[in-house]
Amino acid sequence: MILPERAIKAVLKWSSGIVAIVTSPLCFLLFSHFRWFGRFPVVQWNGWYLFETVVCVICALLYVFQKWPMSSLMIFMLLFAHFVYWGWHFWRFVLVSGYIAIPFTGLCTVCVWGVYLHRANSAIAAE
Repeated sequence: MILPERAIKAVLKWSSGIVAIVTSPLCFLLFSHFRWFGRFPVVQWNGWYLFETVVCVICALLYVFQKWPMSSLMIFMLLFAHFVYWGWHFWRFVLVSGYIAIPFTGLCTVCVWGVYLHRANSAIAAE
């Protein structure tokens, strides 16, 4: 069964940003708990990591569905804080400096996604 183009666009509209937001925490979990990557320390995955990630996903969903009451600058500052937080964890615990690119790439992806959503929502509102 082939999905209609409209349904595919709707799913891709919100899922790409959500995936970019949760990629850093998931990669950190992978790198810190599994010994496939060498001598990384095992980090206790505590409730704060999950809470912070869930809050970011909820905020992103509010933004997608245009229920977010704050300015774009505030959204960027919160996303920047999210990725700095995870970048700090990568820098601290994952001793291979190339892995710091994961949160940086996530931040860039989410910023492009936010601009796309803003333009798409503005075009819909103009119609």
